Amino acid sequence: CNRTNSAVMPHPNQAGLAFKRAVPTSLDRASYAGCRLYGWMASPYTAKVHAMLSYKRLPFTDVVPSAMQLRLTVKPAVGRVIMPAVRLGDGSWRQDSALICDEVERNHPDRPTRPPGATQRLAASLLE
Repeated sequence: CNRTNSAVMPHPNQAGLAFKRAVPTSLDRASYAGCRLYGWMASPYTAKVHAMLSYKRLPFTDVVPSAMQLRLTVKPAVGRVIMPAVRLGDGSWRQDSALICDEVERNHPDRPTRPPGATQRLAASLLE
């Protein structure tokens, strides 16, 4: 399994707010063994990650966290009480639905979810 480094990076949606984020390297299908998706399905962002992992046929378990789990499990791992968050089988964490989906698409190009043409990809990213 590939290693990741922890870094403090600003959140792309909130200027000035910093939090810990695992900086991903390349992940193979085995990296998702034991993967846990923390989030509530009422969240469109959790649903997006759930749909991506399901479509790519990657193994994962849904975890509907309580407020206590968010504070004691998710916050220490990613630096904030936020969903969705993904804990991979190797113990590394990912947060932010767009970044998670981009990483999954990059590392698992079989069954693509992005259009092939540059113009279509631009339109899709604007709609996202």
